[in-house]
Amino acid sequence: MAREGDEARRAGYKQLAPEPAGKRNDALGEEPGKLDARLGRRRNHLYLWLATDLVLVSLLFLVPERTKLKYLSRFKLWDRIYDFDTSTLDLWLVCLARCAFSATGILHTWRKVSKSKYGGPVTPVSEALPSVMFALTCLSYVFLFAKFVGVVYGVFKRGLPASGEAWLLLSILVTGAATCKEYAASRDLLMLFQDKWLDAIRVSCPELHEQRVSELSKKRERREKDLKALKSLYRFAKVDGHILVVAFACGCIASLGTVSISYYIGKVVMFGAHEKNPSKAHAALTKLLVAVITCAVFTSIRGGLFTLSCARLNSRIRGRLLKSLLRQEQGFYDKTRTGELSSRLNTDTTQMSSQISLNINVLVRSIVQIVFVIGIMLWTSWNLTMVSFTMVPVSAAIAHVYGRFYRKITKETQNALAAASGVADEALASMSTVKSMAGEDIVSSAYDEKLQKYLHLQTKESGAYSLYASLTIFCPNAAMLATLAYGVSLSLDGKIRGDDLYSFILYQQTLGSAFQYLGDIYSGISAALGAADKVFELITRTPEMQVGGTLRPDALKGRIDLENVSFRYPTRPETTVLDNFSLKISPGEVVALVGPSGSGKSSIIKLIERLYDPEKGQLSLDGTSICDYDRRWLARKMALVGQEPVLFACSIRENIAYGLEGDEKPDMDAIVEAAKCANAHDFIEDLQDGYDTECGEKGMQLSGGQKQRIAIARAIVRNPSILLLDEATSALDAESEGVVQEAIDNMITTSSRTVVVVAHRLSTIQGASKIVVVKNGKLEEVGTHAELYAKEGLYYRLVRKQLRGMSDSVTAMATSSSSLNELA
Repeated sequence: MAREGDEARRAGYKQLAPEPAGKRNDALGEEPGKLDARLGRRRNHLYLWLATDLVLVSLLFLVPERTKLKYLSRFKLWDRIYDFDTSTLDLWLVCLARCAFSATGILHTWRKVSKSKYGGPVTPVSEALPSVMFALTCLSYVFLFAKFVGVVYGVFKRGLPASGEAWLLLSILVTGAATCKEYAASRDLLMLFQDKWLDAIRVSCPELHEQRVSELSKKRERREKDLKALKSLYRFAKVDGHILVVAFACGCIASLGTVSISYYIGKVVMFGAHEKNPSKAHAALTKLLVAVITCAVFTSIRGGLFTLSCARLNSRIRGRLLKSLLRQEQGFYDKTRTGELSSRLNTDTTQMSSQISLNINVLVRSIVQIVFVIGIMLWTSWNLTMVSFTMVPVSAAIAHVYGRFYRKITKETQNALAAASGVADEALASMSTVKSMAGEDIVSSAYDEKLQKYLHLQTKESGAYSLYASLTIFCPNAAMLATLAYGVSLSLDGKIRGDDLYSFILYQQTLGSAFQYLGDIYSGISAALGAADKVFELITRTPEMQVGGTLRPDALKGRIDLENVSFRYPTRPETTVLDNFSLKISPGEVVALVGPSGSGKSSIIKLIERLYDPEKGQLSLDGTSICDYDRRWLARKMALVGQEPVLFACSIRENIAYGLEGDEKPDMDAIVEAAKCANAHDFIEDLQDGYDTECGEKGMQLSGGQKQRIAIARAIVRNPSILLLDEATSALDAESEGVVQEAIDNMITTSSRTVVVVAHRLSTIQGASKIVVVKNGKLEEVGTHAELYAKEGLYYRLVRKQLRGMSDSVTAMATSSSSLNELA
């Protein structure tokens, strides 16, 4: 069994692309008899349809062309039975080729799947069949459209349609419908072949079965992501639908101008160089000038409109992405690096919108040019047109292979660049720490390592692009050389005029450029979809913490109840921070949380703020679950002063009033009063611009004590019902700590709000209404300072430890002072 699996893997089997979810039933668990029966019915249905199609199109060909059948065996007289504008011979040949290819491909796949006792490896030919069928279907429709345009042109040129032209239009319609039906039926049958093969190896070769099913799942997931990204892009872009419609119309006119330029260049050469007819040459030159001006004007309008739509699309996507990021839970930011989010918000959104807009612009131009150019090429000479298309399948295959590689390498490159940006952003945001720890070399080494990976990927991408560019240049030039050689032969035989041959070569160059642009479009859209996957994944991400509460009472009394609360951080799911923790805080109480480092004190503050939700248990405010309150309203009823205050790159006045809008926005008098209560007014007035002084990024223009006092003023001006203090003075020097502690004491004693404080300063702890001792996430002791000190438990030991530390510090200072006196 294992040997068979190894042989199958060595066969290089590549899995067929799966059909999107919901389009077919999963046959992996279906009974073999039912699967075989369904497979046989689908196969017979396809063969019946192919036979019907062939008979029907043959009748459509034979009825008008029956008098010319005698010439079919004399290839030199094909011109007598074929004319592009009036003959159905080409439709019949297209039908023959399509039916033969479909029948042969299906039969080949059937034999390969049924050959081996465990299902047989599906060969790469079977894998390529859906893509080849799709490409041939697209080419068939381009040909049918060009023929339809030629017939309609003949009708307008000669008047009302004759019976033969009506018959021809009917033939085109039937051929188009048959092409669509056969493609859908063939692809559905290939999917069933895939199911049969997977069902056959499920028991006989489970390892290979698991591997292939995994590949199918990944491909299906990728395709669903791409489809979802395209739908999301459409929803964002349809707002500018009127702009895009006008741009499309301008693109059509510009493409007509491009085709006309090639046509009239041939006429100018013919009338001026060969016929020596000045009047006709001047008329052709005038028409050429009009075509050039038309092409230039409408091309510029088209480009400007697409550029405008790109800018508007980028703005909408960035705005929506930022809104999505702002509503995510705190745990999301704990697990995601800031540099990565910054890269998504700036680099990926720009790449996505610009690539999509640019490539849609080029796509519209290229498709319109291809249709018009193929139509006029077939109208000029169908013989030369067939020769011109010899390299199209090769170019399409090259573009397809390169597009798949480019998509993969682009995702890897973006991830590598995001990782490098994350290292740099983290270091730049904490530069003082990096310098104080002499970590410059560590940061540089880590950044260089990430850049080397990025450079390696860029090198691979550059090499692949070089090969792709050389092949895309060679293929159209080889086709042009073959066309020119055959065209000269036709011209010498008198079957094509010189000006038509000259214009035809220009048409071919235009067509080659359009196909080359299509190849670039495929690569560009692949890159855009790679970026769009990540951007729309963030935009559509649903926060794990639900914030759908709507309760907004007139006032919040400040009663806090934690009942059997257990909590773990998302980044440390193996560590229990709070374990069955219960605590009741009455309105107006000042509660101090004390305990060893890492015991869970700050986590309680974060739960009350509702930065996180408890894993178990319930947290209530005024007897109502905290989840029922409106999140934004609740944030305005609380205020936090943390260990490391965060100020924004705006004025001091704006920082103090931050987060308060509308009726809640404080006036200048309230801001000044809050600053006075926080002992910040005096130093603010000493600054050159006073309250309009810019704080700088993260408040870097101010000292630690100044930032902390502004943060306290920001808390005071909100007049919160619940005040949260988390080690607000632990990071300050002795002088700043005294000033800030005085401001904190003023804030606590001058109101009846509920205060929860995590502190190490004994004076703050002693003045608390209730002291809660926390150890290893559990409630250890509760009481006043006197009660807990008398119990001589954990609180007693913590206080004694702090007092000994203070005594040792005083002794050390006295010893140092004596030493200095002796030296003096």
